[in-house]
This record gives sequence, structure tokens and C-alpha cells, in this order.
Amino acid sequence: VLDALADSDYADNTVVVIYSDHGWQLCEKQHWQKFALWENVIKSVLMVKTPVGMLGTSAEKARGTVSNCNVSLMDIFPTVTELCGLPEKQGLSGRSLIPILKNPSTNDWTHPIVTVEGWKHYSIRKDDWHYIEYGDGTAELYDLAKDPEEWQNLADAPEYSKEVEALRRHIPQ
Repeated sequence: VLDALADSDYADNTVVVIYSDHGWQLCEKQHWQKFALWENVIKSVLMVKTPVGMLGTSAEKARGTVSNCNVSLMDIFPTVTELCGLPEKQGLSGRSLIPILKNPSTNDWTHPIVTVEGWKHYSIRKDDWHYIEYGDGTAELYDLAKDPEEWQNLADAPEYSKEVEALRRHIPQ
């Protein structure tokens, strides 16, 4: 789709954002539905195409590059607002993705991603860590670099208490 747009009459002045619905559990962890907070359920696709030259030469060199930064669909609105030169709207939870669009391999993007499901069930995703806290007080912590399928819950291990506390601070009050 993006290649077709690049060859179209709109290529010079069009911002295109493509995103997907989130994942689905199909009996993984004995769970069957969309409503869970594990990584394979909350993850979705996000692609942004900007007009040629809009973000500068470093961004042009990065066109078509994948970024491993954790971002949220809440970041789409502030990104499009900034790309279109509109005034910034105050009070939003999302952040503009312009720094990532300019440099997809940036290490300066360290914002946590908060996902809420149902009543007081929260997921906090930051760097390689994924923390889940349920309304009944139970919790899960995963090191996605070592355990990308989230089978080893580290939340109750004393040696990970600092990670748990650091991630818990991002749960909305």
C-alpha cells in the first residue's frame, strides 16, 4: 500500500497512517479471546508515511525502516497534529512519534505503554519489561528479551522487586 502511495499523485503532500487491530489468544495459556493483557494480544501494527522531505535528510535515509520503540495508538493523534502543523492539544496521554520517525533506531524513547482492560486490569510495557496487574492484586512480570512468549512470571521473585515497583508507578491513579 505504501509503495503504491509513493508512486501516486498524492506522494508529495500526504501523511498516511496504517494501524491494525490487536491480537487474539487461540488457546495459548488456556485462554481464548481478545481480552487479555499478554504481549501477543495487546500488540498491533503501526506504519506512518510522511511526505518526502518533511522530516529532513536523516529521516529520508530511514524511510522504510522498522523501529523497535514501544509506542501506543494513543500516539497517533499528537503525531498527525504535529505533522499537519496544527496547534498542540493539551491533556493528551499520547506523545508525538516525530523523534522516532526522524530516527527509528533512537535510544532516547523510553516512555512506558499503559494498556487497560476491564475493571482495574493494567499492563505496563517499558523497554524489555512487561508488567501486568489485575484488579484482585495478582501480578505478572516478564522479561521479554529472555521470555518473549511470557511463560516465566517473575512478579513474586524478590530479585525483581525493583522492576515491579518501577513499572507499578505508571499505573493510572
